[in-house]
Amino acid sequence: MSARRRSTPTTRGERACIVELATRRAGAIVTGTWSVGGTSTCTTGTNGRCQVSKAKLPGTTISVTFTVTSVAWSGGTYVSAENHDSDLDSTGTLISIAKP
Repeated sequence: MSARRRSTPTTRGERACIVELATRRAGAIVTGTWSVGGTSTCTTGTNGRCQVSKAKLPGTTISVTFTVTSVAWSGGTYVSAENHDSDLDSTGTLISIAKP
């Protein structure tokens, strides 16, 4: 599991955070929680990638963290210790998104 992230301004002073997750598996179901509340789930495509997002964050929010809680696929076992981050600034499990 690896991740990239971005934060973008939206209307009314709000912003949205988007995390692109990558696995070595197509069809993997990735689930995680947001530090500001809520969960997100995505299913990886044939390229092993999917995106989760959190919208309508107040513009005053300094940072948000997405924590990968599970990755499931047919016949596989998720090992969080194998996570990494292509940007080398997180563990690939805890992904922080700072306000731009």
